[in-house]
Amino acid sequence: HRGTGGAPADTTGALVPADDPNIQYVGRVLFTNPKQPRFDLGATSIIARFTGTAVAVSLKDEFRYGKYVNAYDAVLDGVTVMKLVPQPDVTKYVVAAGLVDGPHEIRLVKRTEAAAGAAWFVGFSFAGQILPPVERPPRHIEFIGDSITAGAGVEAANNAPACTGPPDGWGLQVENGDKAYGPVVARQLNADPHVIGVSGIGLVRNYSNMYDARTMPQVYDLYYPEQMDSPGKMDLPRWDATQRMSWVPDAIVVGLGTNDFGAGDPTDKTQPFPRPALTAEAFAAGYIAFIDQLRGYYPDAQIFIVSSPVLASPPLESGLEMTEAHFATAGDLKVHRFVFGKINGLGCGTHPNADQHAALAEQLVPVIRQALNW
Repeated sequence: HRGTGGAPADTTGALVPADDPNIQYVGRVLFTNPKQPRFDLGATSIIARFTGTAVAVSLKDEFRYGKYVNAYDAVLDGVTVMKLVPQPDVTKYVVAAGLVDGPHEIRLVKRTEAAAGAAWFVGFSFAGQILPPVERPPRHIEFIGDSITAGAGVEAANNAPACTGPPDGWGLQVENGDKAYGPVVARQLNADPHVIGVSGIGLVRNYSNMYDARTMPQVYDLYYPEQMDSPGKMDLPRWDATQRMSWVPDAIVVGLGTNDFGAGDPTDKTQPFPRPALTAEAFAAGYIAFIDQLRGYYPDAQIFIVSSPVLASPPLESGLEMTEAHFATAGDLKVHRFVFGKINGLGCGTHPNADQHAALAEQLVPVIRQALNW
């Protein structure tokens, strides 16, 4: 169903507000206004248990630039029952009605990445009542990367009309961060994920500098790492020490390099073309600095630096080898290089599709399990 709010009929009761202690949040969510917490990053989830026969969700969408609109999945008892695409002037969306009267779980998950715009969660409504939550998984994994990590193009075949069609010309409605390999890995390992995925971003340089030249190390600390709206973004709220203490990753997976070594955006007049070659040494130096940054925050995390599944680049692979060797020599044996098997991406823009992401997850799960003894 699309999020029109017209069907099924609204039989839900009073709003359970966003600050109800029985509602759980997974991802970077800013609670400056606890009645309407803001979240931007894809794969951010909001979860509640309830007993009753119907459920609705209330939220507000940014509708960035008047043409971008986020999309959300409503997952009921583990099954996606609604793709919620917000409509102007509508804030309440009925997810399901006529349910068997009993306990259920509702999970709202943001499909689209931060560049698609912000979301403000208002609350849930039930034909019934909210229940106390179950304890969240004790395991935490953070996934950092580019459009692959963000789940770009996972729900349509390459060159399908949905990849470039309305309303945004960008394929946002077939992006789904929850189907990218990161959340799939987390579910298989019974872990809660945080996903920091930004299309076009790189470690040392981005695919394009036209809209925003900041690389992942420069935006990693932000709640809202919007890639396409840079003015004033550096003074946005940061994921600071308080937040880092409340959610500590056991493992961090970094998937960067596809945009550093890719062809680059031919419409970007700020860069020389062809782009100057990026050396393995420069890439490794950037990676070492970024891992030092992450290690400063999370001294005990196991860090996995993964290769690009879609780009064959000897300097990229050599840079990963140099990075792992650097930390091994320094005595940090918790930095691991992992090489994905190369694929031809079948999703939009030759990104991996959902099935390919599932296959990538199957490769990575045993590596993380072994390193963490899970």
